[in-house]
Amino acid sequence: MIDIESLWDFSEPEETEVVFRSHLAESDDETCAVLWTQIARTYSLRGMFDEARDALNKVERSFPEARVRYELELGRVFNSSGYPQQAQPHFLSARELARESQMENLQLDAIHMLAIADVQGAIGWAEEGIAIAVNAQDEKCRRWLGPFYNNLGWTYYDLGNFERALEFFELGLKERERQGISRPIEIAKEAIAEAKKALANEGS
Repeated sequence: MIDIESLWDFSEPEETEVVFRSHLAESDDETCAVLWTQIARTYSLRGMFDEARDALNKVERSFPEARVRYELELGRVFNSSGYPQQAQPHFLSARELARESQMENLQLDAIHMLAIADVQGAIGWAEEGIAIAVNAQDEKCRRWLGPFYNNLGWTYYDLGNFERALEFFELGLKERERQGISRPIEIAKEAIAEAKKALANEGS
């Protein structure tokens, strides 16, 4: 199986689509099924939702990973096109299928999307994801801690609990610094500054 994550450039979805398509001819049926899910994702990122659905219709879902990724990407199509409620059952399905197949990284991806699509349950989903990622041995899974801490921080920020938001933003910064990637570190620092500003305004 191709290392899907290594082929992604999320800032260039059109170019990434070309990369994925270039692997189709040389790949077995299982790999092709996974590749079509990622081609669909490149369309979703560009707001090309009909094309994304067409790509997903080409996915052979008898393969466990392809089936998980199919549910994830169909959920993202609904969520990105403004239908988060319709997206949630697909993310739930992806979460359960990934758990059954012991695909922790994809399970965390599904939980992360649930935390975005299910506003009312966002805190609970983020806490579930953090509990899994903290105990994960795979570094791919631990990388989810930064996004979970960041999202949880903004959830508390939107609720007006700036002190709790700051706690999670600071945890997120530690994770980003551990990974050593500059842009996420900058974003984490900006979030901390916003929380501190809100706390100062609250106390004035």
